[in-house]
Amino acid sequence: FINKILTKAGLEKCNAATRPLHPDVLKLMAEETELGVLASDEVASEYRSAIGDSNWLANTCCPAISVATSILSGWGAKTTVSCMKAIKQVLRYLSGTSEAGLRYTKGDESGLVVSVDSDLAGLHAVTGEVRSRWGIVARYNGNLVAWQTNLISSVCLSSGEAEVNALSEGVKLALHLK
Repeated sequence: FINKILTKAGLEKCNAATRPLHPDVLKLMAEETELGVLASDEVASEYRSAIGDSNWLANTCCPAISVATSILSGWGAKTTVSCMKAIKQVLRYLSGTSEAGLRYTKGDESGLVVSVDSDLAGLHAVTGEVRSRWGIVARYNGNLVAWQTNLISSVCLSSGEAEVNALSEGVKLALHLK
Protein backbone atom coordinates (compact mmCIF):
# COMPACT_ATOMS: atom_id res chain seq x y z
CA PHE A 1 0.00 0.00 0.00
CA ILE A 2 2.90 2.37 0.73
CA ASN A 3 4.29 1.90 -2.79
CA LYS A 4 0.83 2.60 -4.24
CA ILE A 5 0.63 5.87 -2.26
CA LEU A 6 4.14 6.87 -3.33
CA THR A 7 3.30 6.21 -6.98
CA LYS A 8 0.08 8.21 -6.69
CA ALA A 9 2.11 11.16 -5.32
CA GLY A 10 4.83 10.77 -7.96
CA LEU A 11 7.42 9.84 -5.33
CA GLU A 12 8.24 6.25 -6.30
CA LYS A 13 11.97 7.05 -6.75
CA CYS A 14 12.32 9.75 -4.10
CA ASN A 15 15.10 10.17 -1.57
CA ALA A 16 13.99 8.92 1.83
CA ALA A 17 13.53 11.41 4.66
CA THR A 18 14.98 10.70 8.10
CA ARG A 19 11.99 12.10 10.00
CA PRO A 20 8.31 12.41 9.12
CA LEU A 21 7.90 16.15 9.70
CA HIS A 22 10.17 19.16 10.00
CA PRO A 23 9.26 22.14 12.24
CA ASP A 24 10.38 24.65 9.57
CA VAL A 25 7.65 23.43 7.21
CA LEU A 26 5.07 23.77 9.99
CA LYS A 27 6.23 27.34 10.62
CA LEU A 28 5.86 28.13 6.93
CA MET A 29 2.38 26.59 6.87
CA ALA A 30 1.36 28.69 9.90
CA GLU A 31 2.70 31.86 8.27
CA GLU A 32 0.85 31.10 5.04
CA THR A 33 -2.37 30.50 6.98
CA GLU A 34 -1.96 33.85 8.70
CA LEU A 35 -1.35 35.59 5.35
CA GLY A 36 -4.20 33.71 3.63
CA VAL A 37 -1.95 32.00 1.06
CA LEU A 38 -4.22 29.05 0.30
CA ALA A 39 -3.67 26.26 -2.21
CA SER A 40 -5.91 25.75 -5.23
CA ASP A 41 -8.93 23.45 -4.90
CA GLU A 42 -7.12 20.77 -6.91
CA VAL A 43 -4.04 20.84 -4.66
CA ALA A 44 -6.24 20.91 -1.54
CA SER A 45 -8.10 17.82 -2.78
CA GLU A 46 -4.82 16.02 -3.48
CA TYR A 47 -3.59 17.00 0.01
CA ARG A 48 -6.72 15.68 1.73
CA SER A 49 -6.41 12.42 -0.20
CA ALA A 50 -2.77 12.03 0.88
CA ILE A 51 -3.73 12.83 4.49
CA GLY A 52 -6.43 10.13 4.33
CA ASP A 53 -3.91 7.57 3.07
CA SER A 54 -1.39 8.65 5.70
CA ASN A 55 -4.04 8.50 8.43
CA TRP A 56 -4.97 4.94 7.45
CA LEU A 57 -1.32 3.90 7.66
CA ALA A 58 -0.82 5.73 10.97
CA ASN A 59 -3.79 3.92 12.51
CA THR A 60 -3.07 0.44 11.17
CA CYS A 61 0.63 -0.26 10.81
CA CYS A 62 2.88 2.84 10.97
CA PRO A 63 2.75 4.39 14.45
CA ALA A 64 5.85 6.48 13.65
CA ILE A 65 3.78 8.83 11.48
CA SER A 66 0.85 9.20 13.89
CA VAL A 67 1.83 12.58 15.31
CA ALA A 68 2.81 14.04 11.93
CA THR A 69 -0.46 12.88 10.37
CA SER A 70 -2.47 14.21 13.31
CA ILE A 71 -0.80 17.62 13.05
CA LEU A 72 -1.14 17.86 9.27
CA SER A 73 -4.80 16.82 9.27
CA GLY A 74 -5.55 20.13 10.97
CA TRP A 75 -4.84 21.91 7.68
CA GLY A 76 -7.42 19.94 5.68
CA ALA A 77 -9.97 22.78 5.64
CA LYS A 78 -7.48 25.59 4.99
CA THR A 79 -4.79 23.94 2.90
CA THR A 80 -1.85 26.23 2.25
CA VAL A 81 0.69 26.05 -0.54
CA SER A 82 3.29 24.42 1.75
CA CYS A 83 0.93 21.68 2.96
CA MET A 84 1.88 19.49 -0.01
CA LYS A 85 5.55 19.91 0.91
CA ALA A 86 4.76 18.70 4.43
CA ILE A 87 2.75 15.64 3.39
CA LYS A 88 5.42 14.75 0.83
CA GLN A 89 7.93 14.79 3.70
CA VAL A 90 5.79 12.18 5.48
CA LEU A 91 5.59 10.11 2.29
CA ARG A 92 9.35 10.39 1.75
CA TYR A 93 9.80 9.14 5.34
CA LEU A 94 7.53 6.20 4.53
CA SER A 95 9.59 5.37 1.44
CA GLY A 96 12.63 4.83 3.66
CA THR A 97 10.75 2.76 6.22
CA SER A 98 8.44 0.73 3.95
CA GLU A 99 10.17 -2.52 4.92
CA ALA A 100 9.73 -1.83 8.63
CA GLY A 101 6.69 -3.24 10.33
CA LEU A 102 5.19 -4.36 13.56
CA ARG A 103 6.81 -7.53 14.84
CA TYR A 104 5.16 -9.77 17.38
CA THR A 105 7.26 -12.07 19.53
CA LYS A 106 6.75 -14.68 22.22
CA GLY A 107 8.43 -15.02 25.57
CA ASP A 108 7.55 -11.79 27.33
CA GLU A 109 4.93 -12.31 30.04
CA SER A 110 4.66 -8.69 31.24
CA GLY A 111 0.94 -8.41 30.45
CA LEU A 112 -0.65 -5.10 29.55
CA VAL A 113 1.63 -2.06 29.88
CA VAL A 114 0.31 1.37 28.90
CA SER A 115 2.69 4.34 28.60
CA VAL A 116 1.54 7.93 28.25
CA ASP A 117 3.22 11.25 27.65
CA SER A 118 2.21 14.81 26.89
CA ASP A 119 3.65 18.16 26.02
CA LEU A 120 2.63 21.60 27.21
CA ALA A 121 1.66 23.61 24.13
CA GLY A 122 4.47 21.89 22.22
CA LEU A 123 3.58 23.52 18.90
CA HIS A 124 3.17 27.04 20.27
CA ALA A 125 6.60 28.24 19.11
CA VAL A 126 6.08 26.73 15.67
CA THR A 127 2.42 27.26 14.77
CA GLY A 128 0.97 29.24 17.65
CA GLU A 129 -1.16 26.28 18.85
CA VAL A 130 -1.67 26.63 22.60
CA ARG A 131 -3.29 23.26 23.26
CA SER A 132 -1.18 20.38 24.50
CA ARG A 133 -0.86 16.97 22.85
CA TRP A 134 -0.94 13.55 24.48
CA GLY A 135 0.30 10.22 23.21
CA ILE A 136 -0.36 6.68 24.36
CA VAL A 137 1.40 3.41 23.59
CA ALA A 138 -0.06 0.10 24.79
CA ARG A 139 1.89 -3.15 24.76
CA TYR A 140 0.70 -6.62 25.63
CA ASN A 141 3.49 -9.04 26.55
CA GLY A 142 5.96 -6.63 24.98
CA ASN A 143 4.11 -6.36 21.67
CA LEU A 144 2.59 -3.11 20.45
CA VAL A 145 -1.20 -3.44 20.35
CA ALA A 146 -2.48 0.15 20.37
CA TRP A 147 -1.26 3.72 19.94
CA GLN A 148 -3.00 7.08 19.92
CA THR A 149 -2.16 10.77 19.78
CA ASN A 150 -4.44 13.76 20.01
CA LEU A 151 -4.73 17.36 21.12
CA ILE A 152 -6.17 17.99 24.57
CA SER A 153 -9.47 19.80 24.04
CA SER A 154 -8.82 22.44 26.70
CA VAL A 155 -5.79 24.67 27.24
CA CYS A 156 -3.59 23.26 30.03
CA LEU A 157 -2.04 25.72 32.46
CA SER A 158 0.83 23.44 33.54
CA SER A 159 2.73 20.40 32.38
CA GLY A 160 1.23 18.52 35.33
CA GLU A 161 -2.27 19.23 34.05
CA ALA A 162 -1.27 18.00 30.59
CA GLU A 163 0.20 14.82 32.11
CA VAL A 164 -3.00 14.17 34.12
CA ASN A 165 -5.04 14.54 30.91
CA ALA A 166 -2.74 12.06 29.18
CA LEU A 167 -2.96 9.66 32.12
CA SER A 168 -6.75 9.85 32.03
CA GLU A 169 -6.76 8.89 28.34
CA GLY A 170 -4.28 6.10 29.07
CA VAL A 171 -6.50 4.66 31.80
CA LYS A 172 -9.49 4.73 29.43
CA LEU A 173 -7.53 2.78 26.84
CA ALA A 174 -6.21 0.30 29.43
CA LEU A 175 -9.74 -0.38 30.71
CA HIS A 176 -10.96 -0.87 27.15
CA LEU A 177 -8.12 -3.31 26.35
CA LYS A 178 -8.35 -5.23 29.62
